[in-house]
Amino acid sequence: MSFTFILKKVVSAFIMPLPITLIIFLIGLYFLYKKSYNKSKFFISFSIIFLSIISYAPFSNMLLAPLENKYQKLQNIPKNVQYIVFLGGDQPNRGWEVLRLYNKMKNAKIITSGYAGRANIPEAIKTANILKNIGIN
Repeated sequence: MSFTFILKKVVSAFIMPLPITLIIFLIGLYFLYKKSYNKSKFFISFSIIFLSIISYAPFSNMLLAPLENKYQKLQNIPKNVQYIVFLGGDQPNRGWEVLRLYNKMKNAKIITSGYAGRANIPEAIKTANILKNIGIN
């Protein structure tokens, strides 16, 4: 794996809601240790409230909706399209869309993607095997 790939994963791990919440909570615990109770109450309370709000499904769905709804399903497929790229992650939802497109596009080829992570077999290979098992070459 390249350095930039690992750096991206490390940086993205720190800007996710849970690590941010834990950092704020640890700051609160630090102030509690230093006997600065007002600051401690603020940071610990803020971290619990923030985690509760960000974990509440309607709120998190509202935050994600603009990203998810930005691109509509492809209804009119251009004539010169020969390939469908099946991205790794969220396999069940993306899989249905890939199958829908594949059935509309005769002679299209599906390109799977996804890295191995900690597993021995990359997600791209696992996805390709699933497609083969359901009858897609």
